Amino acid sequence: MKTILPTLLAVILCLVTQAQDITAEHRASVVKMLEVSKVKEQSVTAMNSAFDTQMKAALKTMTEEQKVKMQRAITRIRALMAEALSWEVLEPKLVDIYSKKFSQEEIDAIIPLLSKPEMQTFLTKQIQLIPETSAIGAEATVGLQAKIQAIVMEELSKPE
Repeated sequence: MKTILPTLLAVILCLVTQAQDITAEHRASVVKMLEVSKVKEQSVTAMNSAFDTQMKAALKTMTEEQKVKMQRAITRIRALMAEALSWEVLEPKLVDIYSKKFSQEEIDAIIPLLSKPEMQTFLTKQIQLIPETSAIGAEATVGLQAKIQAIVMEELSKPE
């Protein structure tokens, strides 16, 4: 017990010290990096694309009456997602994550690169590609769903 307490205190001290290393300047730089790298647009587009793909697949299996009801549900779900996954909710979490991963020096070097017109064009086009690239993954997983379910059922049915 005597050796655990000093170790625990050392770990806590390290965590507190690490949290204090993220200065207001560092946070502001991360916010700027997220802005120039278009993370907000990427996040929104990726989430909407994933949701749209799932809903299109679900609608294909429904009757016309179910589709009407499902469209109402989709509208409500979109509003829920917009609130729960808004930039105001996501940004502080992303700032914390990026602040821990990127040093101030790294951010200072990255921002000018990301701000170049060529990079901005690339980032804009990359965002435009998200629905298409997401569709590739979604189509691939559709064929796997039955196989995945079979594997899960097989493993669950095995005696230990």
